[in-house]
Amino acid sequence: DGKGMIQVHKQVKNGGGKGVALREAMTHALQLPGVTQNTWLCFQEPEKTHMAYHWNQMFRNLPIDLKNSGIVIPKRTEKLFQETYPIEQFHEEMFGNMYLDTVAQAALSSSSSSSINLPPIDWLFGPFALRAKHAPLWLSYAGTSYDAQIIPCVQGIRHGIVTTSLNIDFKANAEMK
Repeated sequence: DGKGMIQVHKQVKNGGGKGVALREAMTHALQLPGVTQNTWLCFQEPEKTHMAYHWNQMFRNLPIDLKNSGIVIPKRTEKLFQETYPIEQFHEEMFGNMYLDTVAQAALSSSSSSSINLPPIDWLFGPFALRAKHAPLWLSYAGTSYDAQIIPCVQGIRHGIVTTSLNIDFKANAEMK
């Protein structure tokens, strides 16, 4: 219905890192009133406060390239990424993203999904969204770090879930630099 909701909850389960937190948040989100199989569940780290604006922009007037998507991974524009992040983090994550693009494409090429041509993805940014119907991929993966986010995404792509990478003009908080 075009309405959005932002909820923040303190993590209940201790330990397990990002993976436990992600699965706990996803389980909670799936229980919210009005959530359907096609509801977009958006996740971000708390310090990325500017993402709320971008989620609103992405999903308010659903662009044509998101209508058939099941996963959305925002991609920081290079200019603002370099200007608003520590330079070491910028270079590390640019290299890491290129490496993960290569690994993901190799995984797709060695499977029955070899015809999928993966767009460049900002794997290490953190924020991502998925339709509620795809949550079981994340809930069933027991990873503890960024793998809990990345591996289910690659599995989803291998299973034919359309994954979109959208450029956004994300500005990190000044405190992060």
